[in-house]
Amino acid sequence: MKTDRPDWLMIVGPVLIVAILYGAGSALPSLQGSGNSLREQPALPQTIEGARRNEEAESNAMAAELIAVTDTDSARIRALPPLSRNPVLRVSQKARRGDFGKLTPWQQTGYTLAIERGATVTGIAKVTSFYPAEGYDEGEATAYGYGCSDSTVAANALPAHSFVLIELPTGWELRRVEDTGASWNDPVARRQGTDLWLDRWVRKPVGTMHCRYAVIGGQ
Repeated sequence: MKTDRPDWLMIVGPVLIVAILYGAGSALPSLQGSGNSLREQPALPQTIEGARRNEEAESNAMAAELIAVTDTDSARIRALPPLSRNPVLRVSQKARRGDFGKLTPWQQTGYTLAIERGATVTGIAKVTSFYPAEGYDEGEATAYGYGCSDSTVAANALPAHSFVLIELPTGWELRRVEDTGASWNDPVARRQGTDLWLDRWVRKPVGTMHCRYAVIGGQ
């Protein structure tokens, strides 16, 4: 039975159907690909979550270590005796607890005696120096049997082998009386308004100074 359908529809219709089916078929791989991508995406949040947990664990470990170190330091600081306001005792306490590095045996003895005896500033001394260029080489014999060294100070008014702390411009310095000097040194020092004369052995010349000093005494 003949219908009124145009001839062009008989030709175009099948072409359109084929085109639609072809387009649908070509879209399937893309959809499948999108589906694969969507199925892989949940792994990304898992990776981020794992990294976050690792960061938290590392942060907690660092915090615990910091707390442990802080607690240790605090305990050590609390265990130290409070520093004295007395400048002589203060520097002696610092020396004995290691603030100035390792001490020699004679330094340990001198600073310990200063603490035990509660040494204080005695007065003002005229402080001079003697050195190798004057003929006093390191190791040169002294009046009390020691050789010239960084521990040596000469004094007429202090007992042999006694310890004395001298406040130099660079800070307090511990010395031990190991030598004597000319008899007129102390009268000259007193005329200049100081208590006594102290003569430090040094490696290079140092000018005359008026310095506070503290007599600690001997053993």
